[in-house]
Amino acid sequence: PAAEVGDRHSVVAFVCSQWTLSAGHHDHNVWLVRTGNLTGKASVRVVSQGATATENADFRPVDELVLFEPGQELAAVVVHIVDDELWEPEEYFNLRIVDGSARFDPYRECKVAIVDDDSWPKGQAGTLHVGLAAGPPSNRSTSRSLSRFS
Repeated sequence: PAAEVGDRHSVVAFVCSQWTLSAGHHDHNVWLVRTGNLTGKASVRVVSQGATATENADFRPVDELVLFEPGQELAAVVVHIVDDELWEPEEYFNLRIVDGSARFDPYRECKVAIVDDDSWPKGQAGTLHVGLAAGPPSNRSTSRSLSRFS
């Protein structure tokens, strides 16, 4: 259920709308925060949805019931990133709050980016994407050719 103004229920949301995780570390905590009425227990179900990252090849699927005890404000979902020895560009998937006893608006979804920890392939030319942050909504990006022969 969505939160409403003046709501007397618990409201659960992701702490931020995007997480960046390293493929070099396998298990990561993605945090949720609970506000509103903290006197009772609350729960939400969090599931993953693939995007450019592939379930089981890049990350383990998430389908977890997150429980909050009375008075508890923070809880984490553990996300397992699959590490391999192949360089890949940044990929992402989404985590979404789908149901539960707590309300979950407005941050019911977050993007999880996976940054590879492997070396660029030797002797390979590629494209490096460089973001020019001018602040939303006018973010622009540019691409530059990059060759590495090390």
